[in-house]
Amino acid sequence: MIQFQWFPFLLCLAMGLPSTVWASVKVSGTLTAEQSCQAYVSKKKKTNPDNQLLKTGQIYSVIEANRLNQPKWFRIRIEGIRQAKRWVHKNCGTLKYPHALKGLKGASQHVSQQQLCHTPGHQTTQVLAMSWQPAFCETHRRQRECQITDTKAYQATHFTLHGLWPNWQNCKPHYQFCDAQVTSRPQRRCQYPSVPLSKTVRHQLRIVMPGAIRGSCLQRHQWWKHGTCSGWEADTYFTVSTRLTKEFNQAGMAAFMKANLGKRVRKKTFLSQIDRSFGANTKQLVKLSCNRRKGNLTEIQLLLPSKIAESDSLATLIQKQLHQKKSMNHSGNCPAYFRIVPIDD
Repeated sequence: MIQFQWFPFLLCLAMGLPSTVWASVKVSGTLTAEQSCQAYVSKKKKTNPDNQLLKTGQIYSVIEANRLNQPKWFRIRIEGIRQAKRWVHKNCGTLKYPHALKGLKGASQHVSQQQLCHTPGHQTTQVLAMSWQPAFCETHRRQRECQITDTKAYQATHFTLHGLWPNWQNCKPHYQFCDAQVTSRPQRRCQYPSVPLSKTVRHQLRIVMPGAIRGSCLQRHQWWKHGTCSGWEADTYFTVSTRLTKEFNQAGMAAFMKANLGKRVRKKTFLSQIDRSFGANTKQLVKLSCNRRKGNLTEIQLLLPSKIAESDSLATLIQKQLHQKKSMNHSGNCPAYFRIVPIDD
């Protein structure tokens, strides 16, 4: 995360301005990229015509901040490209203070491992978690989204989005809550703050995340606990995770589930379908969860790489993860045979 606490305040004093000024200001420093972030020509419109991404470890000149008080966006210079001045989010890297500030005591502080486990952009892997909603609703019938019994509904024949979870193996127990606004889980999901989403993204979630449209506030929980650690804005986080969920279904998994509704399926057969859909050995990246009492499939989790570009297809990400030769720690709790529950069961 960019550490830029002293400079705006001192600049205000030097210019005789109040510290509450919010206008864009010229600054001087360097940014060492820690994520492959989008570099926008316009931060407001999120325009990036040449899909320019930061290169991890590279140092960029910082020339502007979006405001004096707690800036969220910094304008950098990327040499050798058209429209070289680009905006990047504060979570994309670490800022080096200007020479005039280096001697200030307290300008840089030691960051503990515990603090890093609540800091965006340190993930070593990510997990795409998808629910089989009819089986989930067997044990959550009071959830509002579980009142849907229409056999033509998306959740009747498709896996739905549970969440996209950045993980960091150094964090015990979890890598989570990477925004100071929310540091722990409230008693109820709807007690989280609302998530800043565009109408387009809200519409996408209405299709793939039933818990986001029926009042259970699943999107709030997923964003504040997991999404804030991704380094993305909320719109990007849910756009990517929604697309990956749809690609999983479209690769043949939705058709397989529809063909086997109400049937008992051999676990080995299900995993073979995963390999047919995405390539040999993809099953090594999969964890299956079942209702322990009934033995019905409730969720599938898919291990993905730490860095996900907005345009990366699910098939590409799976191949990247297989190339890294990292697999799930265990395959889950499903028995040798499990049942595919229909929505009107």
